[in-house]
Amino acid sequence: RIEAGQVADRPNWTPPGPADELLWFTVGIGPAGDPGTDHFQVAVATPLGLRERRRKGKSVGLVVERFEPELVESTIHELVASCRSPAWQGVVDL
Repeated sequence: RIEAGQVADRPNWTPPGPADELLWFTVGIGPAGDPGTDHFQVAVATPLGLRERRRKGKSVGLVVERFEPELVESTIHELVASCRSPAWQGVVDL
């Protein structure tokens, strides 16, 4: 599950300006077949959104070319799918 709490009209939302092309998403993931999930926070931004952010400095997150809901969500899904470990706790620790 992917949620962006600060966006009311997702997936139809578009950022009003470059400074808004950086959002935090909550991602709920869990082991296959298990109804429980762990929640993670991930920042997603465009290169322009990174340049325009208010607080400069080191940034960790995902960068997308365009801030479009389908692209953002597929990028988050790719990140989650790339996390591998023999045990669930290993995935959580990544």
